[in-house]
Amino acid sequence: MLVLSNISGLETSLDTIDPRGSALGDFDNDGDLDIYIADADYYNVLLRNDCNDSNWIHVDIIDHNRAIGGIGTKLDLYTAGHVGEPQYLRGHREIHGEYGYLGQDMPTAHFGASSGSIYDLKVTFFDKLEKVIQNITPGQKIQVAYPHVYPPLNFTGSRSENKALFYRESLIILNWDENPDNENIQKYRIYEMDGENRTFLAEVSADTFRYMLRDVDKYRQYRFALTAVDLNDTEGEAAYLTLD
Repeated sequence: MLVLSNISGLETSLDTIDPRGSALGDFDNDGDLDIYIADADYYNVLLRNDCNDSNWIHVDIIDHNRAIGGIGTKLDLYTAGHVGEPQYLRGHREIHGEYGYLGQDMPTAHFGASSGSIYDLKVTFFDKLEKVIQNITPGQKIQVAYPHVYPPLNFTGSRSENKALFYRESLIILNWDENPDNENIQKYRIYEMDGENRTFLAEVSADTFRYMLRDVDKYRQYRFALTAVDLNDTEGEAAYLTLD
């Protein structure tokens, strides 16, 4: 059911003189879509949808800059357990920046979805990275974040000395912890820093949290960078360490 709003600045009728744009959005945050019409020479009109049911799913995309929007992201809703099977596709949406002339819908993707069913959602980001959210029940808003790769935690270093009868060797031992906010990490990369320039030192597997540098100058200051790399070969932000 559509209800004509009598909110100040809006007209409680369908009369328009010079309508210039319209947009869809959940004005009253009840899960259904309302329609807003902007008029250049008359009152604007809000058509409020009062369905009052749970037959919907809203999705906010958190982009690579950690902002809500994700322009260019494509979303495909499937019956649960059937992602990628065309016969089970229940809805397709794309986040875009405009709609028609002088109008823009809300950046939230809206799906009509029966409240008695369970769904899986495939999200394809602007750079073709994909993420699947499983077992979604209707009647809720969810957020799907771009697969950001965060820096490892507790990056520390210590110096040691390997002493033999006729040989002594200075060592640096680097240690870190995995970041629980990361998903699907496949490896870590270690760099030596010279100002803003990186020199690659090594890669270690995702289950390794220690690296040793041999035959270093025990009187020199060293600066290191450590990054995590996921299964898409996306390298994340670096953790830094200065060792005097």
